[in-house]
Amino acid sequence: MKKMNNIVIVALCVAILGVLLMGCGKISSNNNKAVKNENTAFSEVLEAEELEAEQPEAVKDETVLKCEEIEKEIIEEYGDFEMFSTSELTGEMLENRMNGDKVIVERTKGIVLDDELNGLAEDHYISYRSVEGVQPGDEIITYLVYNPATSYIDDIIERYDVIVK
Repeated sequence: MKKMNNIVIVALCVAILGVLLMGCGKISSNNNKAVKNENTAFSEVLEAEELEAEQPEAVKDETVLKCEEIEKEIIEEYGDFEMFSTSELTGEMLENRMNGDKVIVERTKGIVLDDELNGLAEDHYISYRSVEGVQPGDEIITYLVYNPATSYIDDIIERYDVIVK
């Protein structure tokens, strides 16, 4: 009887071990596929970055060049800054900006709505009256630099506008 119990236990152990090995083989196979897909995606990102790096400045879009120029100017004028889109920037962040060591810059994209140069930027009103050469229907990228010395939510010390080409 004891011998039969040992045989049953050994058979159960072999069966469990077989199931575990077969299951692990599938997991291992799936992991290899995931790693292969991840490596493929990573190499595609590298290829895209290499292509972008090889692209000469003259080929870059005029709007992109103007935006890069503005961002360099902001760095030269104010040093380190944090850029937020209008949808990311909260009143609380603006009210507490004096605690930080970086200037807050809001970047928003809007459209000129009418002949009075009223506009809409990310669901917020904005006036484009100060932008030269703007017409109804134009898309505008606007940079708003907030005064780092105050916590007023409307204390903008500099504004830059780029008409999207």
